[in-house]
Amino acid sequence: MRKLLGILFVIAALYLSYYLLKEITWESKPAIIETFQDTMQQTAQKAGTKLKEELDKVEQSLSLQKNLSMENTSATAAVSNTELSTSDVDGIVQFLAAQLDERSPSVTFRIEGSYDKVSSELSNWLDQALVMNEYSRYAMSSYSYTISNKLLYTEVELKTDFRESKEMTEQVQQYVKELIASMNLSQYTKEEQIKLLHDWVVTHVQYDEGLTRYTAYEALTEGLAVCQGYAMLGYMLYSEAGFDVRIVEGTAKGQEHAWNMIKLDDRWYQLDLTWDDPVGQAPDDVSYRYYLVSDEELSKDHIWEGDYPVATVSYKTTLKEKAAVLDAQSEAYKELQALREELGFHWHDDEFTVSAYDELRELLKLAVEQKQTELEFRYVEGQQVEKDVEKALRSLNKRLSYQMSYYELSEQGDTAVQLTFAYS
Repeated sequence: MRKLLGILFVIAALYLSYYLLKEITWESKPAIIETFQDTMQQTAQKAGTKLKEELDKVEQSLSLQKNLSMENTSATAAVSNTELSTSDVDGIVQFLAAQLDERSPSVTFRIEGSYDKVSSELSNWLDQALVMNEYSRYAMSSYSYTISNKLLYTEVELKTDFRESKEMTEQVQQYVKELIASMNLSQYTKEEQIKLLHDWVVTHVQYDEGLTRYTAYEALTEGLAVCQGYAMLGYMLYSEAGFDVRIVEGTAKGQEHAWNMIKLDDRWYQLDLTWDDPVGQAPDDVSYRYYLVSDEELSKDHIWEGDYPVATVSYKTTLKEKAAVLDAQSEAYKELQALREELGFHWHDDEFTVSAYDELRELLKLAVEQKQTELEFRYVEGQQVEKDVEKALRSLNKRLSYQMSYYELSEQGDTAVQLTFAYS
């Protein structure tokens, strides 16, 4: 933007100088003046061309914001004449849910019934309304209300403040609809669809370390968001793709956190898009550490409370169950195994697992005796991997060199290890 303003200033100054010189009456205009005028005109034309180039760059940089505009100012206070009664709680909850979806800064309405009843139950009714549309719940930053006791009814004024306006949400919905259509998801299985959308979010959004961007709208327009923005965008994408999906709130490592749950083939799974996109990771790197995990797995570093579905098994387990009933020579089995390797689930198979030092030494001894040049395994005692590998290889007393790469598979420290050997 500064570059654009600078170019505009140069153009304005050049054209002003050009026309001032042009208007001066010369008995005999010096050749240098004519040359100067020509030079200024050419320079201004070049600056104009440069301006167009910069505007084209800006347009390209905003390609992700197609059909997305900045926040609206159209929301206004409202007064509702809808007839509500404390004898119809469902009607009150549905009314409140509709008002929250409208995102009005305030709405005033009447409820037939006692002041005491409304006072004691309104907060509960609002909680129920927010559950009806989780997206609106997380688009909202705060709400408050005042209750007035009238002669024949109770009057309520509900005030709300939203981080994402109704117009913003509608634009997110439209963008997501177009994105889903462009991905042509119908040609993929449900399992593949979940992975494709997971990978899209992880590679197109980065964690906002400034902790100021909370919404799916900001995730799309700026490519930055905190966990709430990841979860909202995940909710919108998976909903549009036809999945049952929830937004879950709780804590992770003692910090407030939000993530998703998604249903696949009658099983619910936990899905943390934010933690599959660690800070400092390259934009195109994708982790599957928190991909379709069980409650038991996630509870090792996440805590949540509330009325959420139960994730009894992990997708890891589901895929192993599917593999167990397939012919190992069939194409279906090979495709499933390829998927397991792509997700990194194969590391947890018994054949890849090394639990302690003695087992590690025996594995390395066999590999060296057979002159293997590459070796992969999961080491449960991951914190000790460098020390233990060096110790085990030195104990073999063989002339060889090796290179090792590894990365943690979970918060528990188990580590995927890849070794390359060269023999003398």
